[in-house]
Amino acid sequence: RQLRAAHFYGRVLPQGAAELAAEEAAGVIVTEAPESPDFYDALAALNVPALLLGPAAEAFLRRYAPENAETVTGVATVKFEKCELFSSVPDGERSVRGAAQYELPEGMRVVAEAEGRPAAVADEARKLYLLLSVVERNDPDGTQILLNFAQQICGCTPWWTLEGFIDR
Repeated sequence: RQLRAAHFYGRVLPQGAAELAAEEAAGVIVTEAPESPDFYDALAALNVPALLLGPAAEAFLRRYAPENAETVTGVATVKFEKCELFSSVPDGERSVRGAAQYELPEGMRVVAEAEGRPAAVADEARKLYLLLSVVERNDPDGTQILLNFAQQICGCTPWWTLEGFIDR
């Protein structure tokens, strides 16, 4: 809704790689943990920018966490590293879910920390971003993060209005 309010076109799809591939999307935002363990491999095969939020990011990262990892869940002070996703986003209190120590795969780096644990990670070469919060509900700068993803990372332009949609 926030991206549509900013005139970006988007569609809500069922969580399946076949539906995503058919769309030829400029980018994908995933908010729920996938039902299929193969979903993340299928998502990577699409070769489009992806932003995984909250439960989706936590499910992905849990594959790389040691057993019994102590997590930070709740409101915590988050510090952001230099990253396109967080351009113009200040450090501050955010609601995080599942921040823990992870054995990150090659190419991924921590781009935000909460109490010394990763709150966001990214593989910027593959344009894969994982944020352990649900920005559309809990983050004071959530709209800015979504806009950064749409414009700077996916290269989308805001054109969507009812009139623009009809014209296209």
